[in-house]
Amino acid sequence: MVAFGAMQLTTGEEKLPSLLLGFAKLMLLWKLLPDGKDSVFYNIHTRRAKHPQQFKDDVQALFSLLKAGKLKPAVADRLPLDQAAEAHRRIDSAAVLGKIVLVNEH
Repeated sequence: MVAFGAMQLTTGEEKLPSLLLGFAKLMLLWKLLPDGKDSVFYNIHTRRAKHPQQFKDDVQALFSLLKAGKLKPAVADRLPLDQAAEAHRRIDSAAVLGKIVLVNEH
């Protein structure tokens, strides 16, 4: 199982206490399942700082999966790099479903 993101925090739709309660419930319920599976939190920022080589290996693995067509990221739009401010406005307004890719056209 993979869970990521906290967009609702940035849009004001959810507050930190309710998000943390949701994660706590999820972790508790997941551990009660008798299937022998485990769960962990993966924070990309702390992972990069604490385990730089493992982080590098993880990123390389992700790019390999992407290249092989096994990952299908949700790309909402591709914008020229000089429209980065517009991309941020759209992200801040929660008007984007997916990622915005900034493209250097030079």
